[in-house]
Amino acid sequence: MFAFASAALAAAQQPASQPSPPKPAASPPSASKCALAFRDVTAESGLAAFAQVNGDSEKLLILESIGAGVAFLDYDQDGDHDAWLTNGGRLEAASGAAVVRDELFENTGGKPGAPRFRAVGKELGADDAGWTMGIAVADVDADGDDDVYLTQWGPNTLLENRAGRGFAPVEAASGAADPAWSTGACFFDSDADGDLDLYVGNYVAFEADFVRKKPMTKYKDVSVYAGPRGLEPAQDTYWVNDGRGRYADATAAAGIAGHKGFAFQVVPLDVDQDGWLDLFVANDSIANRLWINGKDGTFREDALRSGVALSKFGMAQAGMGVALGDANGDLRLDLFLSTFTDDASTLFRNEGRGLFRDVSQPSGLAVATTPRLGWGALIADLDGDADAEIVQINGHVYPQVDRVPFGFQYRQAPQLFENRGKCRFADVSASVGGAFAAPLAGRGLALGDCDNDGDPDLLIGQLDGPPLLLANESARARPALVVRLVGRTGPRDPIGARVLCSAGGQRELATWVRNQSFLSAHAAELWFAPAASAETVELLVAWPNGACERYEAPARGAHTLIEGDGSAAQWPQ
Repeated sequence: MFAFASAALAAAQQPASQPSPPKPAASPPSASKCALAFRDVTAESGLAAFAQVNGDSEKLLILESIGAGVAFLDYDQDGDHDAWLTNGGRLEAASGAAVVRDELFENTGGKPGAPRFRAVGKELGADDAGWTMGIAVADVDADGDDDVYLTQWGPNTLLENRAGRGFAPVEAASGAADPAWSTGACFFDSDADGDLDLYVGNYVAFEADFVRKKPMTKYKDVSVYAGPRGLEPAQDTYWVNDGRGRYADATAAAGIAGHKGFAFQVVPLDVDQDGWLDLFVANDSIANRLWINGKDGTFREDALRSGVALSKFGMAQAGMGVALGDANGDLRLDLFLSTFTDDASTLFRNEGRGLFRDVSQPSGLAVATTPRLGWGALIADLDGDADAEIVQINGHVYPQVDRVPFGFQYRQAPQLFENRGKCRFADVSASVGGAFAAPLAGRGLALGDCDNDGDPDLLIGQLDGPPLLLANESARARPALVVRLVGRTGPRDPIGARVLCSAGGQRELATWVRNQSFLSAHAAELWFAPAASAETVELLVAWPNGACERYEAPARGAHTLIEGDGSAAQWPQ
């Protein structure tokens, strides 16, 4: 995670020095008025009853500094968004200490701005006791409900949703129970056979002997835990669905074996626009990877040529979270990568033809993100003005930094960047409500509508404390159009689909990729903001199997688009 700290198991070492990048360009000036506003509703919602536990408060092991993935899902298919909060564990639990478990919270209603949740994990088998890092959500068995895959230190867990009546673990032999220390994971149809395959990012080879020795290193002359540099990188794994709900390890056959790394988050996207989903993997402290789908069960690595392996300065970054979305309105999917302190988070602008460009400096993101340590990440329109904001959740990994005047703290406030047009962003965190001023040991971030008022809210996971639920109270420029997708010939959960909403000369792009951010999962909805004068909209859907269809719908409300019900169309070039 830590691009500037190296370690060895036998002895502490000083981190290898790296050249300092040129000074970033200044951020754009803040506007006098901001429509964005969020309110912390954690306490009244009932989610404050949950407390994440992640080892010792001193964080003397790298394991103890990572986790707190969160998810919005509709486990019971009642139309509102429930919340899944992952939990870590204790390496040395006191006698009689409660078992640390995940928790599922059912959304019981409420009113706009005042959601209500109740814990149902124990009664539904959704209270896993493993050391959970993150969560991936998808309709794995195509039965219409959300199944859950938990990435863990130790074997991962696939939980089958039994029609909202409870969750049942899939046996390890067929449920992709990767035994490594897993972090980010994503479902996607890699081979165009209509079912969901799985890519699992793995972090470091973290063994019991390492726990006992607790090797240390130096960060800015402060003694901290060692890693990931100097530790053994892990092998990511790729799992193929046999069509009957069983997963087989195809890592070697796909050409992925032998490419070890420190993976955190993985997202699927069709980089080369050939109708087959590729994969971007954010790595900590080494180059990122971009796996291009060979259409024959294999992948080839192409991150360097595509421009997403390194920063514009040619430096490997400590890639943490990844957001996928159209940041500049050019109808291409861009990548936002959150990174470690002393390095700007990176906006990789999609230039087309499978190429990306690091535009962090001219976009105004570099200065504000350099002193922060980012995790959860989001590209989404939060105020209904038809352009996308960027959110970054922050928090350091070393509590020890609070003892030295470095100019930053262990707990750090999240950041919200308003879109000012022409791929320029301004940090408006100070003007959107106290929720973005609260310092956190932040990690995960999920997008969903917790109060059924039609606009997207934010769920933030943090280490060693309760989550934050932020209700969106922005002065929306336009009413929302909410879109849901259902596949028919391809996966029922059409991960990787793109939707283009057009009305009155305005066009917006969104993608159906729930498993992104940092170890987290978004709700199964897409939000658009058609022009206020529009009565109907045209919706183009590029389904993950390569088909493109046109739909017409009212410009307001919620609509479900079913594959095959639209008319054949061409995606604009």
